[in-house]
Amino acid sequence: MELPSVPPVASTIADPKCSRCSRLPATQGRKTCEPCRIKHNEAFRRWRNKKIQQKQDAEKTDPIVTGKRSFDQMDPPSVTSESSKRPKLQALNNSVISNTEPPQTNPHFQKFTWASELYAELRKQYAARSEKKTFRFRGTHSIIADPTINNKRRARAAERDLKTHSGLKFKLLDRAKHREDDAYTITHRCSCLPTGCSGSIVIRVSDDHSHPLGWLGQRINIAVIHPKS
Repeated sequence: MELPSVPPVASTIADPKCSRCSRLPATQGRKTCEPCRIKHNEAFRRWRNKKIQQKQDAEKTDPIVTGKRSFDQMDPPSVTSESSKRPKLQALNNSVISNTEPPQTNPHFQKFTWASELYAELRKQYAARSEKKTFRFRGTHSIIADPTINNKRRARAAERDLKTHSGLKFKLLDRAKHREDDAYTITHRCSCLPTGCSGSIVIRVSDDHSHPLGWLGQRINIAVIHPKS
């Protein structure tokens, strides 16, 4: 006598919780729930509008009265005020800022679509440089801004990537910093020689309003000067 077959019990797998609020289930294949996504998008919209308004207000300001200058006219950042707090930056100030041509004053930057392309080209050119000529590299690329990552954090991230992927030698902690309203600059001294090198590495991250749809971006400029031997 055959026993009646038992229908299989359907297994139910609970939807994963939202990675932000940990209360509601994540939907649409995302890691977050719909209310959290709406809240995040609204925060990004307000942040973007604030940045655009700041840019427009700055453009309306009379440069003769305020002394504002464009990026191409700016002097290299000085670390004199910070050297009193961190004595080791004084040597960096003397060797990087005073004894080398400031890389960021030259407006001619080679544009790249991706950061990986910029680092690869810099690595290739730096490896093939002639010791009889001063090595110069100026590259730039732009990304859509993340409201959770300001220009300082983006510059620090570019700093780490540059050290990992470019072949340049510098000490992460020996940095000169310069903050502006819409930009953040880090300057390093090249450490390719045990006795010190007058070469300089400048990373500048600034607000970028060039997107055709008006999305706020962040432009990353990398400038390198290495003296001839």
